[in-house]
Amino acid sequence: MTRLVLIGAVVAVVGGGCGKKEEIPARTDPAGGNPPALQPPRAVVKRVPCKLKFGPIAAALEVDLSEVRNLALDAQQLYDEIVRGSPGPTPPAPDCPVVMVVNKKGNTFTYFQLTPSVKEIRLRTQDSREVELVVKNQEPLKIELWVNTDKPIDIDVEFKDGQPGQPKS
Repeated sequence: MTRLVLIGAVVAVVGGGCGKKEEIPARTDPAGGNPPALQPPRAVVKRVPCKLKFGPIAAALEVDLSEVRNLALDAQQLYDEIVRGSPGPTPPAPDCPVVMVVNKKGNTFTYFQLTPSVKEIRLRTQDSREVELVVKNQEPLKIELWVNTDKPIDIDVEFKDGQPGQPKS
């Protein structure tokens, strides 16, 4: 399980998501003593703001940390906890969670295979006439995003409780 631990004013990611097991290196206190005990998380990531951008061939998903203030987060690690593998023009296996992005303006399909830790995706766009989000299935999560614009689309990705970015209750 991945946890975010607040250390001073920096959030550090502890552990790995999607079945990965990662260990954090032991730290010693400045006085040269034993490594401090791992503290329970004081901050968790529940929702990740993202931007969906469109190129001539496919769509790209980017973690948008422009809203995050006074925290150091690894956008690539957050992305890896949202998307498994590389996006592509062909759908993943039927039992995998997925977002299918259909860009009607560019006539392109892009499939993003999601990790099992993703609970839902919500639109944050101001112009809802240009985009439609359709949830086809909850388990495994299957979403279609129909877009009729070349402008980036703002979305929120929410994690399940007890999944990467979340402590278990």
